[in-house]
Amino acid sequence: MTPIDAARSLRLNADDKRLADFHALDLDVEAIVEWANCQNKEVKRNRIRFIETFPVFVPMLVWNSDDPFASEITEWIDDGEPLVENIAGLMGDVPPETIQFLVDKPLSLVSRKWIDDELELVFALSCVPQDNRPQSKADWTVFAEYCHAVHPVPWDASGHFFRELCCLGYGPEHAEKIGLSHHELHKLHWANGYIDFLTSWAKAVIDSGPILTTNVVPFSRNSVRYNRDEPGPVDAWVKKYFSGLSASVIFSQVLAWQSALRHAIAIAQDESNDPELVQWPALFRQPVVVNQVRVISIATIEEAMQDGAALAPFEDDYIESCTLGDHYLVALKDPHGNHISSAMISLLSNGGQVFPYIGAHHRPNGDYAHQQDVDVLEKALDWLRLPEQQPWLQALVSFHTARRETIRDKLDALDVLNLEAASQVLRNVVVDFDGAKLELSGLRN
Repeated sequence: MTPIDAARSLRLNADDKRLADFHALDLDVEAIVEWANCQNKEVKRNRIRFIETFPVFVPMLVWNSDDPFASEITEWIDDGEPLVENIAGLMGDVPPETIQFLVDKPLSLVSRKWIDDELELVFALSCVPQDNRPQSKADWTVFAEYCHAVHPVPWDASGHFFRELCCLGYGPEHAEKIGLSHHELHKLHWANGYIDFLTSWAKAVIDSGPILTTNVVPFSRNSVRYNRDEPGPVDAWVKKYFSGLSASVIFSQVLAWQSALRHAIAIAQDESNDPELVQWPALFRQPVVVNQVRVISIATIEEAMQDGAALAPFEDDYIESCTLGDHYLVALKDPHGNHISSAMISLLSNGGQVFPYIGAHHRPNGDYAHQQDVDVLEKALDWLRLPEQQPWLQALVSFHTARRETIRDKLDALDVLNLEAASQVLRNVVVDFDGAKLELSGLRN
């Protein structure tokens, strides 16, 4: 080590070039300097070396020093312990090369989005072969979007799906391989719902007796998650099932499951015969005609299932949203009653006034609404934006606010599928469904 290097290893100032990346991210560089420049020279040297080597972990140690992970790593730094192996063991026994991969990676490259999510970053990287890990800033940006949608962990099916996803690549053309545009990556989170549903169903099959229809298993949206931290025959079967599937096949199953589950819930809601669940107030009390196009409100679940179907891939809970009053469904129809497009309308309050805005708007084939459709709907909404319509809009907001908790409780109570119904949801989704059910039945104690 040259005298200059020795001096640098024992001194860190706020204007030091080694902190330029943290400056660029507008982080509190003074706090980093204070953390590094402790009294003990050896400790100071180790901390400065850590800042140079593992910038990704620096925010955790500086701003979350009371976190058990942070305090453990800081102790190793100060004692001069091997860091790669120790951090790998601390963070879920991931392979040390996962931690080694982060050496010298600037936080601006990896993304500041990982601040406070360092463990998730390590888990995600450990799922992906080294040759398929992100390299460029653009890669890292998409990698973060993938991860924040899927939340993968190495030991279950989410990790396999994430691995297959990243192995496809990070460009827009790669997302298209699984049927998504680059702007639809948030839909990847549906995969977790599918994995959880399939896991819960598999557990129910193993635990049930031979008469499946008598075993009622709750599949509530709020309780469907199964504890995947406890390995067992269910987890092993689910992991084995997904291990042979590519990302595109898995996501095609996710979409099929989403559609089947949504339909099953809507049917159950419709068959409840509860007036509060099968209809809701119409946004337009009468059809509005613009250029011979009728803009009508969809105010029953039966109409919503028919005229709102094109919105399902974009608003997966559109019927529930209408029931709760979070959105209002409208349809555009030509003079002969033919369906032109459907749209979700939200009511937003601002300065004591309520204003309608267009959300998802699609044609029956799923294409985005044409500009003439948008223009017609905007003109119809202009009528709702007139001052004399404010009492009606405010009454709608007040009505749904007052009953939202009650409706939510009813929906959650309704969202219970017996094992037979859950099986029907999965029958045309799971590869060799009958074989899978037979295999699971053989795992009963």
